[in-house]
Amino acid sequence: RLVFILVRGGVYMTKRQLTAKAVKSQVPPFTPLIAPVRNTLTNEPYAFRSVRRVNSLTLGTLRPLEYRVVSDRTQQSVKMAKGDLLSAAAISKRLDEKHIEHKWVSVHLPLKLALRKDAMKIIEQSIKESGASNPGKICLELPSDALYEDMTIISATLKDLKLLGLTTALSSFGGEYCPITKLFGLPVDVCLFDYTAAKSFLADKGRLASSLAAFVASNGGESVICVNSGDTKNQIDEKLFFASGFVGYTSWEWGEEGWFEEDKLDAEVFGGE
Repeated sequence: RLVFILVRGGVYMTKRQLTAKAVKSQVPPFTPLIAPVRNTLTNEPYAFRSVRRVNSLTLGTLRPLEYRVVSDRTQQSVKMAKGDLLSAAAISKRLDEKHIEHKWVSVHLPLKLALRKDAMKIIEQSIKESGASNPGKICLELPSDALYEDMTIISATLKDLKLLGLTTALSSFGGEYCPITKLFGLPVDVCLFDYTAAKSFLADKGRLASSLAAFVASNGGESVICVNSGDTKNQIDEKLFFASGFVGYTSWEWGEEGWFEEDKLDAEVFGGE
C-alpha cells in the first residue's frame, strides 16, 4: 500500500519520491547555527551556543522553538541529541583551527535522554565518535524543567557528565515558574537565565540580579543572561549585569535573532570578511 505525504505547495508524494527529491535538492537536513556568549565587561565573545535548524521538504525550515515542543517528548530527541553533540564538537574543532578562543560550545541535552539509564553510555559513545580531544569544551545544556524531576536522578546525571569531563549548564533558568532554590547542590557550571528574567532585573536596577548571581556563584556556577533579540543594546545593560555578577550575555535559544550560520560567523561576530 502506497502512503502519500503532503509536501509544501499542496503536492502529495510517496516516501520514495520525497526521498529522491531530498537527495536531488542537495539541501542538508540540518544547518548548524551559532550564537556568541559575550563577556559583560569586555563585550567580547568567550563561548558559543549551538543549535541545528531542521530543513524539511514537508514542513520547511524549523527552528528549535518549532520542533523541540514535540521532539523533546519522544525518542526522536535522543537521535537529535547525538547529532547535536557531534555538531557542537565539530564546531569547537573548527573554531580551534581558526584560532578562535572559546571556553566551550554548548548544545541542548533533552530530558528524554538525560533521564535514560543508559544516558552516559550514549553520551560517552558520542564523545568518542566526535574525536573531541577536550570534552570540557563541550557544554551540555539541560533545560530548567529538569528541576521538576527526581532531583536524585538529575544530580547523579550531572555528576556523571562532570566525570566525563563535560561542562554542564541549565538553560531557561530563572523564569516565572522556575524552582530556583532546587539548584542548590547541583554540579552546574553555567546558569543561562531565561530572557524574561532580564526585564525583571532591569526593572529593579539589578538588585534581584545581584542576589541570584550570588546564589549561583555560591553553588560554584557562573551566570549568563539571555536576550530575545540580536539588538542586545536595547535589551541589556552590560554594565549593570557585570556589576550584578553576571559573566556573560547571549541569544535566547528559542529566538531567531543573534544566531548565525558558521560561514557567517567571522563577519557577523568578529567584524571580518
